[in-house]
Amino acid sequence: MEKFAEMANKSAKSLSTTTESYTKAALIFYQQGLDDSAVKARTDAVIKMANVTKDAAADVSSYMTAIWNNFDDGSTSLERYADVITALGASTASSSAEIAAGLEKFASIGKTIGLSYDYATSALATIVANTRQSADTVGTGLRTIFSRLQGLKLGETLEDGVDLNKYSKALKAVGVEVLTMTGDLRSADDILTDLAGKWDLLTTA
Repeated sequence: MEKFAEMANKSAKSLSTTTESYTKAALIFYQQGLDDSAVKARTDAVIKMANVTKDAAADVSSYMTAIWNNFDDGSTSLERYADVITALGASTASSSAEIAAGLEKFASIGKTIGLSYDYATSALATIVANTRQSADTVGTGLRTIFSRLQGLKLGETLEDGVDLNKYSKALKAVGVEVLTMTGDLRSADDILTDLAGKWDLLTTA
C-alpha cells in the first residue's frame, strides 16, 4: 500500500488530478487482479480521458474496462481506445460516456462475429448522429442485430425460422456474400462494409 500510495501520488501530480481520483480509478483494475504495471497503464489512460471528457475518473474506469476487456488484443495502445470514443463524442450529439454505454450493450458479441472496435464505435456514433436516438437505445438495437449474426455463426436456427442458408441467400440477392469460399461466415466488418456499398441501390422492400 505504501508503494502504491507513492506511485499514485506521483502519477496524479503528473496528470493534473488528485491522488484520491487516481486511486478510485485504479481500484477497478486491481479488483480484476492486474499487476502494478498494467494497473498504472490503464489508470493513466483513464485519467487522461477523464481530463478531456470531464467525466469522473471512476466512471471512465468502469466503461473503459468493458471496452478493453472485449476489444483489446494488444495490437494497439490502450489510449487509442479512449481517443476514438473521445473524438466521436466530440463530433456527435452524444457524450463519450453515452457512446461507451451504448457500446457496452453489444461489445461482448464483437469477437464472436468478427466486429472490430473501429467498426463498432463508428456504426454506433453514425446511427446516433443520424437518428437522434440515445446511444443506449441504438446499442440495444445493434445488440439484437449482431446477436442474430452470432446465432447464425454458431449454427442456430433463429426463432423466426431464419438459418444461415436463408440469411446467406437473402444477402446474396443484393450482391453481398455472407460465406467464405470454404463455407465459413465472413466477419461482420466485411459483411457490413459490402452491404454499405450496396445500400443506396436497395429498394425499401
